[in-house]
Amino acid sequence: MITHRGERRERREKDYFRLEGRTAVSEPKLLDQAFHFIMKRMVKTGQAPHYTEIARELKVPVEEGRKTLQALFAAGVPGWLHPGTDLISSFAPFNNLPTPYRLTIDGRQNWFGQ
Repeated sequence: MITHRGERRERREKDYFRLEGRTAVSEPKLLDQAFHFIMKRMVKTGQAPHYTEIARELKVPVEEGRKTLQALFAAGVPGWLHPGTDLISSFAPFNNLPTPYRLTIDGRQNWFGQ
């Protein structure tokens, strides 16, 4: 069977929501809120938030914040978690770890690029 990337990703997202016992109806809103919070934090401080901070922002239990972070990357957000952890290494276009690529926003160089 031949599938397109979008179909595979859609199927993977549905499988994730089904396996975790979540409802796909409420999940996209939560993922959008998590994405927005992470991006705002990266722009403001140059550092990615910990999943406990994401949970606090979304007003969900810590474990739900961790699973939401994992679901965000499983949904295809460009970036990745540090191997073997639930810590954000990269969240495009930002990198949480130092790289040779410095980014400047409003005259400040607080960020690293992918």
